[in-house]
Amino acid sequence: STHFSLEYPCDAPNVRRWFAMRVSPLRGKRKGAVIAHSDITERKLAEEAVMASEVNFRSYYNCINDFLFVLDSEGKLLYTNDYVLTRLDYRSDELLGKSALMLHPAAQREEARRTLGDMLAGQVTHCPVPLLSRDGQHIPVETRVAAGQWNGQPALFGWWIILFLSVIFWSAGQAIAPDRCRQGRKV
Repeated sequence: STHFSLEYPCDAPNVRRWFAMRVSPLRGKRKGAVIAHSDITERKLAEEAVMASEVNFRSYYNCINDFLFVLDSEGKLLYTNDYVLTRLDYRSDELLGKSALMLHPAAQREEARRTLGDMLAGQVTHCPVPLLSRDGQHIPVETRVAAGQWNGQPALFGWWIILFLSVIFWSAGQAIAPDRCRQGRKV
C-alpha cells in the first residue's frame, strides 16, 4: 500500500509548531484515504538546536588562529580546523584519515612516532617536534593533547602551539620589542 507523508510548519500567532501528515488509502472496495496529523514540534526544535550547536562549534573552531586537530586511536587525523589547512597548505581530503606523522619533518618522524604512541597510551601530553608545511617550511610548535571521545570513539584532541623566540632589546634601561626598535617605541 502506498502512502504519502509530509512534515510542515503550522505556526500559531506566538508559537512555532510543526506537524507530520500521513495519508494512506483505504483498503478494500471503499474509495478514500485516512489522513493523520501528528505534532512533531518538540522533535523539530531539538533538530534545530542540534544544527545551531553544530554551526556554533564549527564557527568557533574555525575562527581560532591556532592549529587544532582530532586524532583517532591510531593517530590518524579525524578533523582539523581551517587554520591547519591554510597554514600548512593542505586540503581536508589530503589530511583526513592520514597519519598525523606526515605533518612532521622526515628527520624527526621517528621521534614524533614514539611520542605519538606515548600520547595515545596516555603517558605524555606534549611533543616538541616541529610541523612541516607542504612547501617544506618547518614550523616550531609544541603539540599538546587531551583524551576524549569523537563520534563515540576514543580520540585525542590536540593543538599545536607555535613557539616564538622573544628577543628584547634594552635601550637606556628600558625594554624595546624587536619590531619596534626601528620606530624607537618602548614596550
